[in-house]
Amino acid sequence: MLIGRLAALASFLDLDEVINALTMARVSLHFIGQIIAPIWLRSRRPEVVRPFRMKVYPLPIVIAYWGWMLAFPTSAIRDVIFALLTVPTACVVFPVIAKWNRTRPFAIQA
Repeated sequence: MLIGRLAALASFLDLDEVINALTMARVSLHFIGQIIAPIWLRSRRPEVVRPFRMKVYPLPIVIAYWGWMLAFPTSAIRDVIFALLTVPTACVVFPVIAKWNRTRPFAIQA
């Protein structure tokens, strides 16, 4: 239902605007999250066995971060604002939906 409503609202906008805004939202949520995850995993869970090894750590993380950050100044300000508002919105909506559906992180332990 939610996706259908959002799609209906997006149909009133220009397709280029929708694509640019969604791309910036994906950069801010998904790709930056993937950059932060190895740092978090290494600092908070050092005992976890990893099936990979990042050579010259943290250089690949820094290069990836600055590469994605170059996308922000080349985009329209409304797309950047949309992307930056997507992160706090997702941080609020995800726990609400997870609690409603009783899924992770609010699943009942057996």
